[in-house]
Amino acid sequence: MSPINSQPSRTRLYILLGIGTVGLGSIAFAQGSSQPVATPGLTQSNIVRAELVEFAGTDVVTFTGEFSPSATPGPHRHPGTEVLHVIEGSGLLLQQGHDPVQLMAGMTVISEPDAKGGSFVHEVRNLSATDPLRTFIVLLVDKGEPPALPGT
Repeated sequence: MSPINSQPSRTRLYILLGIGTVGLGSIAFAQGSSQPVATPGLTQSNIVRAELVEFAGTDVVTFTGEFSPSATPGPHRHPGTEVLHVIEGSGLLLQQGHDPVQLMAGMTVISEPDAKGGSFVHEVRNLSATDPLRTFIVLLVDKGEPPALPGT
């Protein structure tokens, strides 16, 4: 889990940002192509899932997430890399084995497993009792893999 400006590989960073940009452009054409996963305190919308031709065996999943005031969906895990961009609000990102990260509007954080095929457990908390936390999320997962699973 690292803020975007401390990621060691610029090439990988540019690839992930490019995927996120393509995902944003695709949302207008693919709304309703997937069903959101019911999670208390989190509304997911504009969900897009597509196989990446250039990275065989990898799917990209993008969506906007809105965390209700004071909400957290609880610990969960992703079987791949997550790029989380904060659109509006403030929050806290807790990932096992890492220091907490204070989330603020305009900030982008990359979280990933220690090894290919691994997963990581984390949770996002909305720190405001009155305002939502709005995010844009890009997940890279192996083809057919669920984008999120309960934390264990």
